[in-house]
Amino acid sequence: MDLLQLPKRYDLVVGDSFELFYKGIVKCLCEDAIDFELRYSDGVSRGNNYAEKYVFTPEAKDVGTHTLSIRLRSNFGEVLDEGSVQIHVVPRPTSPQREKVVLLIGDSLTAPGIWPSELDRRLTGTGGTPVGDALTGITFIGSREHGGTKYEGYGGWTFDSYTTANAARNYCMYINGSFDAGALTQHSVYRDANGQLWKLETVTATRIKLIAVQNVEGTLDVSCTALPESGTLCYEGGGASAARIEYTSSEYAEGNPFWNAAEGRNSFTAYAAAQGVSTIDEIVILLGWNNTFMEGTRLAERALVLIDGILAELPDCHITLVGLQVPSRDGFGENYGISWNYFEKMSKVFEFQNAFIALTEREEYAGSLSFVSLAGQFDTVHDHPERTVAVNNRNDATEVRGSNGVHPSASGYLQIADAVYRHLAARLAAEN
Repeated sequence: MDLLQLPKRYDLVVGDSFELFYKGIVKCLCEDAIDFELRYSDGVSRGNNYAEKYVFTPEAKDVGTHTLSIRLRSNFGEVLDEGSVQIHVVPRPTSPQREKVVLLIGDSLTAPGIWPSELDRRLTGTGGTPVGDALTGITFIGSREHGGTKYEGYGGWTFDSYTTANAARNYCMYINGSFDAGALTQHSVYRDANGQLWKLETVTATRIKLIAVQNVEGTLDVSCTALPESGTLCYEGGGASAARIEYTSSEYAEGNPFWNAAEGRNSFTAYAAAQGVSTIDEIVILLGWNNTFMEGTRLAERALVLIDGILAELPDCHITLVGLQVPSRDGFGENYGISWNYFEKMSKVFEFQNAFIALTEREEYAGSLSFVSLAGQFDTVHDHPERTVAVNNRNDATEVRGSNGVHPSASGYLQIADAVYRHLAARLAAEN
């Protein structure tokens, strides 16, 4: 069977608690009906196996690479699937021997800057939980900033947005006004006065980012007409909210920060110079949720346009692709109504993961490209936003229900930072 979905390797750091969440490594809806049997090939018992996850906090004696085998059994003990993954344990990182410049690139999962800021804190900060490593010689760059950490992240963006001339300006706009953010459902679809459909990407009390779409399923319309300068948006479908939206002004969203108008192409050397650095050593890319209408092979092709453009100018740069987390099932229903099928989109997480892994295994990218599997390191059940609702229309008792399908809660963003931290710590260990 094709149930077990494992990457080639997980990076772990001495003293850092690693949690492998089973919902993120099986392509099924009811992982709680599966028993997970774990064994290390050397016979050593490491960590603890719980109902929802495997937990391992490595010590100095665990440094090295260990093969962890996982076997799935049904309620009746039948073996459903099995596989293995490398558990790569490294010491806590030390400062690089020369300055390392890091660029983080993403979409709406990166736009708030929460995981970039936490990654920076874990590497260069002191104190906190987990305690920072207090490394020196690491510089984060970018035109956006959160908590003192710079990065590039924009809601609704794709690989194409970062490889073409202001592509996002063709279909992303902001509206301004006074909004009841709590009454609006992210990714609901609205119609403007000209008949154009727009999907709510990010919502605050004063500003909403919109993405032009061709239908309530959310297919992009990159040839759309601009929003009227002010007016009303009427609910069309796709989510749980039917509230009208009155706005006072509109404007195009940001353009590609890497685009050099004079040269008519991306220029990463010019971008680096504008950021006050001579080169970029590490680039981490978290993209894909806005491409889930694509096949994995097609997404990989689009990713390579960006990857090849970077390496053509910065051949010594290392690029890390980060996979997606398994979405929240109830949150998915909240955001998309019945317009998107949950299992199909959940399967895209693993399809994209396998496509990215295949890229890293190509000979021409050896040493230049790596992959971090986020799915198994993210607690999908508990780390997406939730809200309290009545259990049904006739009962005042309440339950907690997921309210956002693909955007993490605050703790979920921290788990993204943890996964990237472990990988960068492993890269530092290999270099020092």
